[in-house]
Amino acid sequence: MIRHNRLLVTFHVISDAFLGLAAFILAYAIRFHSGLIPITRGLPPLRQYLNVLPFIAVVVPLGFFLQGLYRLRRGRSRVDDFFAVFVGSILAVVFGVVATLYVQSYVAGDAARNVGAYQVSQLVWALFLTFNVGLTFSSRELMREVLERRWRAGIGLKRILIAGSGDLGRLVADKILE
Repeated sequence: MIRHNRLLVTFHVISDAFLGLAAFILAYAIRFHSGLIPITRGLPPLRQYLNVLPFIAVVVPLGFFLQGLYRLRRGRSRVDDFFAVFVGSILAVVFGVVATLYVQSYVAGDAARNVGAYQVSQLVWALFLTFNVGLTFSSRELMREVLERRWRAGIGLKRILIAGSGDLGRLVADKILE
């Protein structure tokens, strides 16, 4: 059981990092290459945004960890999951903004600073937040559906025998079914 929980948490951490990267690249593409949003300050090169990807791969799982998404609880509702993903994504955006501003101000050299090597559009951060919440919540819902189908089929279940048919036995059975 503990092995399966670790495997599921590892899957979530890795998929959250990859979905965060995908959401960030998608946000860049929609912002600068879709034609839906007018470009007012010039087109930044994709390379500038690729430099930020390592930050994204770290801050998304960090935000979700701080929000408690990697503590597995069976009783968590879909609404709880959604808001945990939403708040975790907001934390990731805040950490990403702070990290890129810090690197741009204190770590990057003058040449990198002059070309805006770690600058990220505010609209890209907003789009990233939207896409990251959508992709991550969808991924978690898909995993929930897969696990529920397995449990309904009897795969991965533990059998329990409740001795007694009185009020206490029924109470225990109801709690287990919840």
